[in-house]
Amino acid sequence: MTTLTTEYLELRPLPEDDIPRLWKVYQGTPLYFDGLGMHVDQLTLEHVRQQWQVAQQQAGRTLFGIYHTVTGLLIGAADIQCDTPRQDTGAIWLLIWGGFQRQGYGQECLAALEHWLLSEQNMTTLCAIASANQEGMSFLELQGFQRSTEPAPTPIGKGQSFWMCW
Repeated sequence: MTTLTTEYLELRPLPEDDIPRLWKVYQGTPLYFDGLGMHVDQLTLEHVRQQWQVAQQQAGRTLFGIYHTVTGLLIGAADIQCDTPRQDTGAIWLLIWGGFQRQGYGQECLAALEHWLLSEQNMTTLCAIASANQEGMSFLELQGFQRSTEPAPTPIGKGQSFWMCW
């Protein structure tokens, strides 16, 4: 079991017991779901449970819970898929709870995932999954990702998303 630790965060595979907390994180990030054309109140606990179950069954995929080390709170999720969308490419879907955004946690999380994917998983390229959410796209662009025209699957929800590659 992989655990990534930074100064303020611990990323570890999300246990089934934390699915209801993850649902609350999703409810606290409406802009992502708005970008998919979906209202967050349409998202059910069963949607979140299905995402978790699919992640458990796919080789090379890890659904990390992002925990704040000081408070112990689940403040986000990172769905990681190796060799997606191409061989030697690590795909990242990152979501930080609205109340914890713009405090450096997303950047800290991406740095830990970048190190892990490039050095330990032997990926050579990173891509991030984005929706039509200007704040999320701006964040990824500030981290060096560039929008592509290639569609990407959404880990949760319905609507269209796209790759941003680094």
